[in-house]
Amino acid sequence: MKWCLALAVCLFGANAHAEDEFRVAVVIGSNIGNADEAPLEYAEADAERFHALLLELGHVAPSRAYLVTSGGAETARRALVEARGRLQELRARGRTVLIVYISSHADERAVHLAGSELPIAEIRAFLSDAPADLRLGIVDACRTKVPLKAKGGKPGPEVRVSAERPSRVEGSVLVLAAGEGEPAQEWGSLRGSLFTHHFLAGLRGLADANTDGEVTLAETYSYAFGKTASGSVSAKGGVQRPSFDMAIAGWGDWVFTVPVQLGASLTLGRELEGTYWLIDARQELVAEIAKRRGERTTIGLTPGWYRLIKPDGEFADATDLNLAWSGSRIINALDLSRVPLRRVTLRGSEPIQLRPFRVSVFGLVGAGPLGETQGGFGASVSREWGAWFARFSAEFGTGGARYELLSMRESEVAGRLGVGRTFRIWVALVTVGVDVRLSYIVQRVTRVDADTVQRVFGRSEPSRSAFAPAGDVSLGVLVPLSEAWWVDAELTLGLQSLALWSDTSQLAIRPQGRLGLGFAF
Repeated sequence: MKWCLALAVCLFGANAHAEDEFRVAVVIGSNIGNADEAPLEYAEADAERFHALLLELGHVAPSRAYLVTSGGAETARRALVEARGRLQELRARGRTVLIVYISSHADERAVHLAGSELPIAEIRAFLSDAPADLRLGIVDACRTKVPLKAKGGKPGPEVRVSAERPSRVEGSVLVLAAGEGEPAQEWGSLRGSLFTHHFLAGLRGLADANTDGEVTLAETYSYAFGKTASGSVSAKGGVQRPSFDMAIAGWGDWVFTVPVQLGASLTLGRELEGTYWLIDARQELVAEIAKRRGERTTIGLTPGWYRLIKPDGEFADATDLNLAWSGSRIINALDLSRVPLRRVTLRGSEPIQLRPFRVSVFGLVGAGPLGETQGGFGASVSREWGAWFARFSAEFGTGGARYELLSMRESEVAGRLGVGRTFRIWVALVTVGVDVRLSYIVQRVTRVDADTVQRVFGRSEPSRSAFAPAGDVSLGVLVPLSEAWWVDAELTLGLQSLALWSDTSQLAIRPQGRLGLGFAF
């Protein structure tokens, strides 16, 4: 019998904010089992996602989180031994929490890791003897003949979970992804295990049934149970119903996560309904959100770019979101655009903009035509088409220089017309552009003997003016303050033609820096 096992042990203490609670994690994933087993598709990806969530939201320091996705059983044993030693050291300083995740092929006797075996009895012994005050196990395994992409497990008796506020709780909890004889399924559309996907999505905030900002054990189990059971009804592998096996002392519920600590959040407004996909900048599915009208559903996210999609046949209602640090966005029906479904799911597809226009005011500093320092201000308006943009800017600058026999003052009015491309880096937009610029420059010269010239010739030194065309290249960055407001900075390097001082055209290199505030609409 071929069957796959995903065993996760993750624990978040009774008081998620306790300063004397220390968490250690071992996360193990292997797509490759024994030689006669077809490789899994998502075991390692699920392990990496679980590991990342523990670092982001599970209060696990990177130095205490061991990720093993190669090396087989011996590498896994070394990680478990290191975790045991670390827990023993930390126990003298406060409460300890153990977090272990294993995702791989297995049979009734052992977990199969890259051609080697780690006996399940050894795993159970480690969990029983680990010097941790609190332990939680999650088993996602199959114990019946099912298709290769199915996973399942034999659960212990189901136990009701208290939803009371957390207090002092010790012991262990085993969460099982499937009932006895049921398959635990791996879905290509989710790019991972059905149960693990909904379990992690619940920890991000979708399981927060009472909307108090904290996700508890009871809420997570209830959410994952409902989504897994309902989602598996139409699948070929059959119904999948998660359950619990507990051995704890104390009272209350455990707070798993506080999603706001991720740094950003997305809320689907009450008027929205249906199934939505939330995809990150790497086009990895973060969560599949089933939304009912009248509810407000919030999910915690790390700052960055996301795409929200509601499929509808060959089309979709979708939008791109830029969630900066502490960014909180509420999406309603008017915030979604109707686009072809293929466009929003195609890797490398262009951005979807609900606010394609941007107005910016900025200050500038740079070199004048003769190399003198010049300061000024300006305004620009731009229009975006996917990753490309066009813009027009109007600028005013002034500067001066003093020499031994004269001083000079210049004023410049310029208009710029350009095109460019944007690139997303974390929460920022990096822009690369080329512009043509036409300046009108007025130069006034004051000599040391200006009074004598005025007295003898009856006039002062005349000013000179001319139009001066230029070409510029630019590199900029835009950082959001909110969904509509941005701070932008840009460096330009221009080559300008000058005819102010002789009949022969001269060329000047003009570096310039800008810092501005923009509004998108």
